[in-house]
Amino acid sequence: MRKSRYLIIFLIILAVHSFFRFYQLDSRSPFGWDQVDNAWAAKDIIVDHKLPLVGMQAKLNTGFFIGPLYYYLIAPFYFLTNLDPIASGIFAGLTSVFTLSVIFMIVKRIFNEKVSLIACFIYYLYYFFFND
Repeated sequence: MRKSRYLIIFLIILAVHSFFRFYQLDSRSPFGWDQVDNAWAAKDIIVDHKLPLVGMQAKLNTGFFIGPLYYYLIAPFYFLTNLDPIASGIFAGLTSVFTLSVIFMIVKRIFNEKVSLIACFIYYLYYFFFND
């Protein structure tokens, strides 16, 4: 138990982060311009069976586009929710949980477990302080 106390603390942080990330997701998840664009791309993939070769524009009117991988990643979530816009929030929540886990593992390898827990706690608090 004493050997794995950092892992237990991390799992508690992960559980609390996951709870608050998915709590009232339908009312707290924004559905703005980017989400509408992603929803249409997912609809094109799922319903129309058109695979986009160009992703979303990085900045408006710059002519610079990112790759379409994000569309391919989010399409299964729209498929599982029957094209419901909540898929955007679910994908963002799962990405956040994955990011927290990766932060823990990488910082633990670079520094140690104590620093890793501090980094995870800062990431956990970031969502509350800088989320609209």
